[in-house]
Amino acid sequence: PLMMAGNAINATIVALAFSGTPLASSVFVWAALIYAMAFSGYYSWRKSNQHSFPSRVSQTTLNKVAFNSALLGLMWGAITLIAYPGGDLAAKLVIVAFTAGMMGGGCFALYMVPRALVGYLSAIFGCFALALAMSRSPGDLAVGALLVMYYCSLLAASLTVARMFAAAKISASKVEEQAST
Repeated sequence: PLMMAGNAINATIVALAFSGTPLASSVFVWAALIYAMAFSGYYSWRKSNQHSFPSRVSQTTLNKVAFNSALLGLMWGAITLIAYPGGDLAAKLVIVAFTAGMMGGGCFALYMVPRALVGYLSAIFGCFALALAMSRSPGDLAVGALLVMYYCSLLAASLTVARMFAAAKISASKVEEQAST
């Protein structure tokens, strides 16, 4: 719920940054969809009565997390498609900044479920790459190069942390198992 609250707050900041611009109504619709996802996630969390982290989760749960994460990544990627190609320099700066932040924050939040991490990160990357291709502004080549480097670095680092996390959990489980026998 805390991460979804962060998504709602970030969407509010983006919407405020674009208020008073020709893109305001499109951005407000986008922000409303982010709010709907955030509230839906919160409602599901409250309904499940699982306020602690389970030691094991089902494949169905992992699939749901991966799907929802990719969908959220597409939503954050959508704003780049809406606002970057026709945006002025200030708008592009806002988009680059929050996209970098959302990519990094998503990796931090999702490294425990690598499929979810890859789906989320790849969705944002793909949409932003498409937005850059649509824009064709003078600085877009440099932004695109940075985006590729950032994506590859975040993906590699996050998947490494995910492997380390899994190895630590397996080791802890084996130690616990040995201690009980």
